[in-house]
Amino acid sequence: MTKLKIAFFLTLLPLFGVAQKDYDITFWIKDFEDSIIYIKGAYGKDIIVLDSIKQGKDQSFIWKAKKQVPRVLTVSSRLEDMFSFILDTATRFAIGIEPSGFYWVEGCEANEHYLDYQNQNRKIRLAEYEYKLQINNDKQLNKDSVRHLYNTAYAAWETFSEEFYRLYPTNIMSVLVNSLKAPVVDDTFIVDGKLREGMESEYAYYFRSHYWDDFAFNDERILYTPFFFQRFESYVNKITAQNSDSIFICLKEFCETALAKGGKLYASYILNYYLNHYSRMPFSFNERTYVLLVDFVSKTASYYDIPPSELNYHQTLANKVKPFLPGNRMPNVTAFDFSGAKQSLYDVKHKFTILYFWAASCESCKQDLEVLEEFYRTKKDTFDVEIFSIDLEKDLNVGLTYHQQHPFEWIVLRSSPEEIEKRYGLDVELTPELYILDQNKRILNKTVLYSQIEQSLKILSQQ
Repeated sequence: MTKLKIAFFLTLLPLFGVAQKDYDITFWIKDFEDSIIYIKGAYGKDIIVLDSIKQGKDQSFIWKAKKQVPRVLTVSSRLEDMFSFILDTATRFAIGIEPSGFYWVEGCEANEHYLDYQNQNRKIRLAEYEYKLQINNDKQLNKDSVRHLYNTAYAAWETFSEEFYRLYPTNIMSVLVNSLKAPVVDDTFIVDGKLREGMESEYAYYFRSHYWDDFAFNDERILYTPFFFQRFESYVNKITAQNSDSIFICLKEFCETALAKGGKLYASYILNYYLNHYSRMPFSFNERTYVLLVDFVSKTASYYDIPPSELNYHQTLANKVKPFLPGNRMPNVTAFDFSGAKQSLYDVKHKFTILYFWAASCESCKQDLEVLEEFYRTKKDTFDVEIFSIDLEKDLNVGLTYHQQHPFEWIVLRSSPEEIEKRYGLDVELTPELYILDQNKRILNKTVLYSQIEQSLKILSQQ
């Protein structure tokens, strides 16, 4: 068996059992022109290659794997996904697939029903695609006749799916469909299909509060599917206010709800995912969300599967970030300019100061730089703002050359990331990085985008 590199944090969750049987699954793929297939699974929004299987002499593909969390996996060629199957209670079974879509399953009733559902679902999707194609492209078409054919196919699908849910309520498809239903909203909020005027806030609160009512937290099979994470992302990004406190409360409430409903694995999964997600890209308000999340996990670690080493890493990083969150006073950063003169941040006497870390060789710093230059030239007096910039370029000659070719109108000093971290505890890992400070050098905002500076100052000036 040829192993592929797995882009996956294996330490995040205990995927493998100890006293359980391993999987021994055979795939027969008729008229398959390649000699290798790939097994893929979902983690968050990513689809990850878990393994590759080389075709045997009898033309079969045999996958032997350690016992894993039950879930949906996909069999793919080099070019495309071919079909999906489920890991469930059965550990030894076979699946045969033909180009026509005909399939057979031996030794696993759950996969037999699952593939039957997928087959019927493909048929209705194909019927819908063909219907739309004909309606849009053929102006002479008898649309009533085509619509009748589609409606007949859809009615057959509805009959099949309803019977499927009734006969196989524990099949993963039945559980998924029931878990992903939208909350039922009554006439309190909706009349004639429209939201009652003035009920927007109450409706949003109700919808969000009941979003997970029907979710099967006690069924771990749904966890490693793209459907779960798509639903969760909608919960975080679409029906939650996009500020650090609201997002943190959203994550916290989900974990508490999951834990109360027997879904410890779901809560641990989300905590691990977002801790690692935010620690890899702690920009803007993500830093505050990250710190709040680390503090929450530190107090409740015994309830979730967070390895001590992981928790210690995040606590250390959060402690480095905390002093530089909005509301704290920036240290008196001091450095020398290119002529050797020393200047200090606290000597800048303006209503606002932009502390700007950049590097002469940093290409992302130069991208859209004209936006910042135009803002400074035309709006510095309007907002009473000064830019206190520090070039972190390690090569002095590179810095000098760029400064001579592209002189800025604002204050330009030079230092190094190591010196800034050693003296002030500020880890400037990536540039550009800009802090907006008030006249007392209290941090008001942080951004990595030049275009956000003017809008931020407009809002701050009105407060």
